[in-house]
Amino acid sequence: MQTSPSEKFFRSGKPTNELVLRLGQNEYEDINILISNTDSNSKIPQINPFTLQSFIKGKINRHTSIQNMKFTRQGKIILTTQDPVCAAQLLNLESVVNIKVSTNVIWENITSRFLLYGIPTTVSLREIAEELTRNNGIEIVELRRFVKQNNSREISPVLVTKLGTHLPGCMKIWFTNQKIQSFIDRPRQCTKCYSFMHPSRVCEKTPVCHSCGTIHSGICQVPQKCVNCQGDHSATSKGCPLYITEQNIMELKCRNHLTTAEARRIYNQSAKVNYASAVKAHGPITDIEGQINGKMEAMLLKMNEKIESVIQTINAKMEQQANQLVELFERLVESLLQNFSAINKLGGETISPSRKKKAVDKLRKASDVPMQLDAVPVFIFGDFNLHHPLWGSDKSSPLSNDFAEWLQNSSFVLLNTSNTTYATHTVSASLLDLSICSASISHGVDCYVSDSNFESDHCPVIITWSKLEHISKKMKTIDWNRTMSQSANVLTTETNLNEVFSTSYIPEEWKHSIIVPVPKPNKDKSKINSYRPIALTSVFSKIFERILIQRITHHLLIGKKVPPSVNGFLPLRDNQLAVYKIHTAITEAHTHKKYLLGISLDIKSAYDSVYIDGLILKCLRLGIKGNIIKVLHSFLQNRTIQVRWRNSLSKTKNVQKGLPQGSVVSPILFVCFLSDFFETLDEGVEYSIFADDIFIFCAHTSLDYVSKKLQNTTENVYKWCTYSKLDISPEKSFIADLSKKKLQSFPRLTYAGFPLPWTQTIKYLGINFSKINQNGVILKNIRSKALRKINALKSIAYKNYGPRTKDLVNIVNNSICSLFYYSCSLTNKFSETQYKACNSLQTMALRVALGLPKWTPNIVLMKIAGQEVLSEKIKRLAAQFFIRQLANGTQSPIYDQNCRPSIKLIKKDEVLMANLFADLDTSTDHIISFPDTLFSQNNVCEIHLSDFSFQNKDHPVFLIKDLFEEAVSKEFYDYHITATDASKSRSFTSIAGISNLQSFVYRINPINSIFTAEALAICQALDELSVTDKNLLLLTDSYSVLQALKCLTIKSPKVIHRLAGKIFVRKNFNQKICLVWTPGHSLIHWNEKADLLAKTVTESHPFIEWIASEDIISHFQTISLQKTNHSFQNSKYQESIGDIPTMLTLTPWL
Repeated sequence: MQTSPSEKFFRSGKPTNELVLRLGQNEYEDINILISNTDSNSKIPQINPFTLQSFIKGKINRHTSIQNMKFTRQGKIILTTQDPVCAAQLLNLESVVNIKVSTNVIWENITSRFLLYGIPTTVSLREIAEELTRNNGIEIVELRRFVKQNNSREISPVLVTKLGTHLPGCMKIWFTNQKIQSFIDRPRQCTKCYSFMHPSRVCEKTPVCHSCGTIHSGICQVPQKCVNCQGDHSATSKGCPLYITEQNIMELKCRNHLTTAEARRIYNQSAKVNYASAVKAHGPITDIEGQINGKMEAMLLKMNEKIESVIQTINAKMEQQANQLVELFERLVESLLQNFSAINKLGGETISPSRKKKAVDKLRKASDVPMQLDAVPVFIFGDFNLHHPLWGSDKSSPLSNDFAEWLQNSSFVLLNTSNTTYATHTVSASLLDLSICSASISHGVDCYVSDSNFESDHCPVIITWSKLEHISKKMKTIDWNRTMSQSANVLTTETNLNEVFSTSYIPEEWKHSIIVPVPKPNKDKSKINSYRPIALTSVFSKIFERILIQRITHHLLIGKKVPPSVNGFLPLRDNQLAVYKIHTAITEAHTHKKYLLGISLDIKSAYDSVYIDGLILKCLRLGIKGNIIKVLHSFLQNRTIQVRWRNSLSKTKNVQKGLPQGSVVSPILFVCFLSDFFETLDEGVEYSIFADDIFIFCAHTSLDYVSKKLQNTTENVYKWCTYSKLDISPEKSFIADLSKKKLQSFPRLTYAGFPLPWTQTIKYLGINFSKINQNGVILKNIRSKALRKINALKSIAYKNYGPRTKDLVNIVNNSICSLFYYSCSLTNKFSETQYKACNSLQTMALRVALGLPKWTPNIVLMKIAGQEVLSEKIKRLAAQFFIRQLANGTQSPIYDQNCRPSIKLIKKDEVLMANLFADLDTSTDHIISFPDTLFSQNNVCEIHLSDFSFQNKDHPVFLIKDLFEEAVSKEFYDYHITATDASKSRSFTSIAGISNLQSFVYRINPINSIFTAEALAICQALDELSVTDKNLLLLTDSYSVLQALKCLTIKSPKVIHRLAGKIFVRKNFNQKICLVWTPGHSLIHWNEKADLLAKTVTESHPFIEWIASEDIISHFQTISLQKTNHSFQNSKYQESIGDIPTMLTLTPWL
């Protein structure tokens, strides 16, 4: 088609068939072919689908690519396909079942549109089309020039329609690159009746006034009234709700490449149709209404009625009782603390019940007055789990008689009536929740049981007290500071922890343990060896042990005293790393065709067999010296135990060896005890230890070499155990071949003369390692555990007495799906078939938790549950595991004491990490990692968060400014002042710093959070804005960064450790560094300048590529959570049922 420069429209001269065939080189959705009768006044009659299918098969040789067919109300047929060749064949049809037809393609589904600006009107549209095709490789369908009548401008915008639905970010024309975006149509409105449903040329209605909506002539003199929405505005107003709706429909149409009718239908469904009505309207998924919506709505209505009735009753008394209850609580706490302190003084150091009872008697005699607790009105509530005829039970439980006797002789009164408070799933009810109060107030107390159990097996018990009815409704909070300070005084008075460290004397009560035997899983309970002795120790002892652990752990990490193959109970040493080390060794042996034999060793009664003097010697070798080693020796020597069995205590017995199981410090001490195990290894033998689980392995091309090295190692292990007074069970230790090479004979390996048994699979930390089908063995083991837990979940998912839906979903996520999370660094190697098996277990468990039928589509199920697909979450958690190891740097156990890698990522994981960081447009070298030297809280500089009056944000901004200037002139007059700030917007994430001498502005990776940006800004200021001859004062408005720096631990973000390292370097120059928090936007000119610099960043500013691992992990987690919603929105169910909320967001009671 020829055009002149003044023409406004151009269409490609290529036939429609050819354009459709060229779709194969572009992105598109579906190709919809429209077949209509050649006679515009006639419709295509309804044809039997079978007849039409037979006709299509005879005419179209690629008929299998046709995905859908439907008849329209206008008497036309739409055929949908994704095959351009099939679509071209359909366009060649001239008749359908003896009916002459015309064909066309629905262009909206296969094209996209955009505007080009500043195009000269003297250039022909054909020349523009050729230029766009030549420079950008696109196929132009049509061009339209926007030129108004009698317009003398020499340039105009041009609307371009290109083949394909994908739009690039910019389009090159001549020598310029224009940024483009999808063109959004404006709503089209009839100029006669002002309806949005049809154009003016087909309107047969009488023209009306656009202002008032009536038929008249002349100037309109009545108030405005919209003919569409009846609002007080004209029909052409852009604020009309119907106009805004049409705008949204047009945007939906253009962005999703839909026709106007299809976009209108989808918008109306999403705006009006709820889940229940949509499901009811569609046959294939009709029962979802009965299973989901009906059940949910009935539950909500019933629950709301019960909640309202209970809340009305409770609220009527709540405000009246609150103030008095708080006062009573404070009086009770004060009296308890006073009595506790007095008892401790009279009872001495002992805490035995008999001595305490004597102390109470002494106190009563000394004061000659009753205990203060008797004078305070007291309420006691609890699930006593006792049955007795006194409160309406038909039987008596073992301890109920003693309790009933005490109750009758005490000054307390039972408030319960015979109403039951507990109901089981078998509908048997009983009274277990008892309410007791002081006899002096019982006449004014009322007690009753609520009818609603709120999906629990216990019904609420409502207590009212007449004395609280006339109390003021003003609420008073509890003074917790005073309460805790008094508690701290009792703790400090009775147990001075500093004195324990200085004198190395441990109170005898701290060394006394109550042993509770806990049965081991799947063991014979009639044998004593089937129980694990768990030690219950003093609370004060546990507090002291945690302080002790912090010091020991810090020393071991800073000095890298523990070998990297010893895992567990230390920061950065998790079980995944121990398992992954073995997995990488097996993979490497398979790749290089080596033999690999692995041996698992079982230590008998590991904790109970620890030789105390040997442990102290090993701690000294690790550098644990001074008072700490004396305290440890005193803590472990001369311990006493008593065994509790069925509410009975044994006699006290002295223990001279072993670590108490259940003690806080025992796991760390056991790690120290095994720290020298590496000395037993022969050359070429490797090992992995987690707690008392030991796994040694060796790989080589020669089987004789492997067996010889392992035999030497087992002999060394026997000598080591003899020296350490440990014992290994040969019958519980196993050896397995984990290589792909076939063994002609099994080598005979022995321990202390006993042959080690061979097995096909060997278990280490819950993972079964096998010679063949490694992934299948892991999946089979996890699947069997998951099915057992799903069956257990079914037993508690009964709604009348079981937990809430939210809790059931949490059980699925934290108990069943977590089986796959535990070994994600291995399960991320599963095949697609194995991933489908994992996903089926997840959907099975979620159906049980949500009460949905089996035929509920998985996409709908995941949308309602609001969960990630299990296979995607496994991959994400595996990526997070590797990212954390990279961020840990040389502090990670993948490096040995000489900072050499001891674990190498396998090829699949290397490819995974490379793809992840390619998507982020960065590299692993730019991850912020731990410095080579870790720092403790004592190494950080002076930090002021609330020491100055200007740091109170409640002050007016002008007062903050004056107070700041006064503080600087008094306290920091000789300091070099610098200020930093960070900014995060949709376009950039930036940092800035300023001083009297210079300033800086940088762009950083947009994935970084504002917390990371603020910390990086301070790091950069220390590098660029510092001077060597003055002390340094750094101002920042990030309270969280300074708080994290002040409370620096090994678990702090890596960027905070990087900041601590920068400060430590400056302190080596004898510079005094002071960090001060300043309230943001408080007219402090230093912060205002830094804030302005950070917000004015552009593309031209330099870019710093540092990125925090915590932000990368958060970024991946956000993307993964969005995939469930995107999958639902892109599915056919979004169109049929619209958007549905997750069940967990509907109400907290579900």
